[in-house]
Amino acid sequence: LEGERNYHIFYQILYGADKALQDKLLIESTKSGDYEILKKGAERADGINDVEEFKITEEAAQTLGFTNEEKMGMYKICAACLHWGNSKFKQRPREEQAEVADPKELDKVSFLLSIS
Repeated sequence: LEGERNYHIFYQILYGADKALQDKLLIESTKSGDYEILKKGAERADGINDVEEFKITEEAAQTLGFTNEEKMGMYKICAACLHWGNSKFKQRPREEQAEVADPKELDKVSFLLSIS
């Protein structure tokens, strides 16, 4: 639908978070169109300021008593979803199994979720 977007936290991370946080989340591009799970949604939504909304999210987390570590965990999970959506797979020749075509995005997911 025109003007509709995916979960707002994704856009808050891309457009509202500072570069230092984006670096920690392994965000290399701040264009929503570079993330498969965001491609079908609108880049911007009328009446929504992602910078201000990110600040409100930060304030809400503080009000709820989230520690910095807990907030970072929340952001890491969201960023992992963005990266996971960009994972590429290919079919193995002569088999009905898939394998990772390029591990770059899944390596980011593993790092963010502390999975080895």
